[in-house]
Amino acid sequence: KTKTKTKPLGEIVHVFSHVRQTMKVELVSVELSPTDDGFFVNINARSGDVSSATPEWKWVAEDDMADAGLTSGVRKVYDLVVGKKNGKCGK
Repeated sequence: KTKTKTKPLGEIVHVFSHVRQTMKVELVSVELSPTDDGFFVNINARSGDVSSATPEWKWVAEDDMADAGLTSGVRKVYDLVVGKKNGKCGK
């Protein structure tokens, strides 16, 4: 059975043009069991066909995040998560 643990990390305020966003950031840890095959299946939205499914997500190594093409708002969230993970103080 899948186990999850959630930890609130804080809020990020991001202003883009005339839009002000407040993002509440949580760190979610997911522990999968060997029988959680459904987690890795993405049903094709148009056809509903599982056999033609392709994942809409991918794992990226932390060392490769600089080249991941994150938007500035998402970069702020990432920096908050990494800062908390490394024991650095944040808001």
